[in-house]
Amino acid sequence: IKSDDMRRDEGRRSLKIRWQIMTIEALRTLKQFYTYRDLSSALKIPEALLCRYVTGDVAPSMERAMEIALKLHETGLIEKMIERKLEIDEMGVVNIYPLAYDSRILKLAAYHAFTEFSGSNVNAVLTAAVNGIPLATMVSSILDAKLAVAKKNRDPSTKSYLEIQYLTLSPPTLTSLYLPSTILKPGDNVLIVDDLLQSGRTLHALSKLAEQAGGRIIGVYALLALGDAWRASVPETIDKIVIAKHVRLG
Repeated sequence: IKSDDMRRDEGRRSLKIRWQIMTIEALRTLKQFYTYRDLSSALKIPEALLCRYVTGDVAPSMERAMEIALKLHETGLIEKMIERKLEIDEMGVVNIYPLAYDSRILKLAAYHAFTEFSGSNVNAVLTAAVNGIPLATMVSSILDAKLAVAKKNRDPSTKSYLEIQYLTLSPPTLTSLYLPSTILKPGDNVLIVDDLLQSGRTLHALSKLAEQAGGRIIGVYALLALGDAWRASVPETIDKIVIAKHVRLG
């Protein structure tokens, strides 16, 4: 039988390994777009050491991994990666596909989410089908949390659902989201993940589903936010919202 101290030690080792793996993966992804000189200048780490991290010859300590995560945020390298792929037409419509389905972008965004929420005891990641699924899948895996996907259609093989309805405006339509009632449990610590925040209606609907299930919403992570209209739909119970790239309008 394992003692509490043994469980805590195992938890710390597991977290350390996840930090190390995530940091190496993030650096390998960034190396596809930046030179070692660029990364060294941004992260204040010698090129030779960065090379050894990327090749896997050396793993960064947990402290160094956390330091790299902080500097990636401060220097905006991940945000610049998203800017390279971002497509918005003259009507303000976002082509989300190049972002939501680019595995390199998703790896970096998931790393970003991990650095922001790894200490929040998240045990469930909630998203809406369809474009949010790839990012939510990566985030749930990295955080070692279960994945809950709300869909617009009921699966006939599932008998019991939570349901929420909300109004979409273009065109005006009453839309339903369905989540199997066995997925989220009372007391679950839920992170809502979405590819795009724009009107806020999907975010509000997902938060209502989490509340129906008795979950506690830890925060929201989004790949992209367009404008600020979505903020009016954010429930007061949500304290922490993290966005990889926020595009201001006007």
